[in-house]
Amino acid sequence: MKESNLIEDGYRILEIRDISEKKSRFQEWRERLLSFYKQADLSVYKEVMLRTHFVENEFSQNDSLQSITKAVTETLSFLVNKDNSGVQCWDSKDALIFIQRGLDGFYRYIKAMYQDPPHKRGTLTLELLNEFSVGNEYDIQRMLYAWLRPVFPTIRTEVNSDNGYSGMRADLYLEEYDLIIEVKCTRPSMSEKTLTEELGADCFHYHAKNLYIYVYDKENLIKNPEAYKAAFRRSTEKAGKEIRMFINQKY
Repeated sequence: MKESNLIEDGYRILEIRDISEKKSRFQEWRERLLSFYKQADLSVYKEVMLRTHFVENEFSQNDSLQSITKAVTETLSFLVNKDNSGVQCWDSKDALIFIQRGLDGFYRYIKAMYQDPPHKRGTLTLELLNEFSVGNEYDIQRMLYAWLRPVFPTIRTEVNSDNGYSGMRADLYLEEYDLIIEVKCTRPSMSEKTLTEELGADCFHYHAKNLYIYVYDKENLIKNPEAYKAAFRRSTEKAGKEIRMFINQKY
């Protein structure tokens, strides 16, 4: 049994949505973790024992699911970062600033990766890159996830949450910073009004401390991006959560 395999198994548990299967896999994973670290490192063993503590709510499957998810996420965060030679995990302010800047300029990544001429000695040819195009928001979601995963290993996609009335699914979620990233990609059949209505519903229903809305406006629907972003901007003091919008238009 290798530590890397245990960590990968933890990530697989995060993708399970069925409560019975998730609970069973989690309990089995916890036993293997404790067995491994009891032999390898007692200090890590004690930390894992604390972080994998799980409280089941017999009256709410959603609460139980969230409790398991929290235990797995916190354990993975600890295991991934414990050997970073004294490097501290990012504090909330620095992490959010990093993500904000990345979202604001994500079009530069798309341009550099897929649109700029490749090196003549490389195997990625211009013809191959020209076949790439953003079709919808799921493409953007995948790209954002791949960009953030090396820096924030516990980031997850399509996470179910309970808003008190009906289930909501966050496109990207970082539990350490209580951050949801909602992704939108405009389409030919969409109007600016429709986009506004969809985004307004998202802002109302998501119960996260930080909500970032990333709009890849491939159809150039938004006539005044700066005014549009300002209209959605909210602060924790006034709205109970921080809402920021990032708009990249196709040039």
